[in-house]
Amino acid sequence: LAEAVPPRRLFALKDDELLDTTSAIEHLGRYVDALRVEAAAEIADRSTGVVTRADGLAARKGCRNAVELIERVTRVSGVTAARRVKLGTETRACGPGHSFPARFPVVADALESGLLGTDAASAILAGIVPTLRHCSIDGLKAAEEELVAAAIGVSSLVPTACTADEIRQQAMIWQAYLDP
Repeated sequence: LAEAVPPRRLFALKDDELLDTTSAIEHLGRYVDALRVEAAAEIADRSTGVVTRADGLAARKGCRNAVELIERVTRVSGVTAARRVKLGTETRACGPGHSFPARFPVVADALESGLLGTDAASAILAGIVPTLRHCSIDGLKAAEEELVAAAIGVSSLVPTACTADEIRQQAMIWQAYLDP
């Protein structure tokens, strides 16, 4: 992509070319974001320590926690680092050697494949995580599947792909349905 459209040359593109290029850039960015989220979750996991937090990666590198370590390594804000850790923790396979599936496997798969952006993934989880103690497994699964389908444009209920803000609104509706 960098060779095809060097930075600061987008002005030369025709309207449809600009829109197609913007879409391609975003899709590529989603793969990078998925790796950022996965790396943040791994750093957080290694920072918990085997015996105590003092044994963990963050402490060994002189940081209070994984978020601070990610901030220092990547130079992103604490909010961004915390968002990556939270999303990564909810979507990564867990257990020794990852013997258990991700808590939200549909979100995890869509995120990893580059179909779902981190904004939409975070919006989905913000809506359904608070319902975990009060809803059925089937209801939770239906909400996760439908929200991801709506976000990536394959829902039978929503005719086009939804923006992250629209997904946030839909997730709040699902939240009210799952936990009245």
